[in-house]
Amino acid sequence: RMEAERRALETQLAAGARVVEIDPALVQPSFAADRFGGGDEAAFRALKASIEASGQEVPILVRPLPGAEGRYQIAYGHRRWRAAHELGRPVRAIVRLLDDEALVVAQGLENAARLDLTYIEKASFAAALEGRGFERPAIMKALLVDKTELSKMLAVAAGVPGPIARAIGPAPKIGRRRWLDLAKVLEGKPAMARAEGRVQDPDFFAAETDTRFQLVFDAARASFVETKRSDLAT
Repeated sequence: RMEAERRALETQLAAGARVVEIDPALVQPSFAADRFGGGDEAAFRALKASIEASGQEVPILVRPLPGAEGRYQIAYGHRRWRAAHELGRPVRAIVRLLDDEALVVAQGLENAARLDLTYIEKASFAAALEGRGFERPAIMKALLVDKTELSKMLAVAAGVPGPIARAIGPAPKIGRRRWLDLAKVLEGKPAMARAEGRVQDPDFFAAETDTRFQLVFDAARASFVETKRSDLAT
């Protein structure tokens, strides 16, 4: 189904599509962030080096920015845009007229096809779309997930506050089950306070992202267990 959706999207984009070169300064990111900052910088540096050496082979997709003539907004291709910006060269792009829903569907399908967004990034993306008023069927289409899976993603995004999730980072080795476990142990105020304190420790960001998840989980779980024991004793 994902491949069928992607082929259909590519067919639509190819119909009458023309690649143009745009000043990256005239382009802004999508209104719905789909990646955490501080992700795989090694992969980005490799992409940037490739574009510097061989040019940008794959264009990005943008739409005219509503209410701002001469400016554009990215549907997908944020890293290619960033690389072109840092290299001081125009970004190659396909310009399409897209409404908000079409933009996020294109953005989600591209990410699903590349399979390089982590679970928490997808969950945060889903929550951002819901926060902007998108209906769940549209979010499901953008992420290529069913109703049950979307509910779990939104539960994780609701249970793990954005500041904590972003402090942990993309955590590529941490899947749905572990994030659901973290959301569960963060339900109590003491556990949440312990987690918030852990991400503020001076040594926290010295650890890599998957380890940061474990540090937060261990801190929250210790408080969660202490609270349960206290409740039982009472």
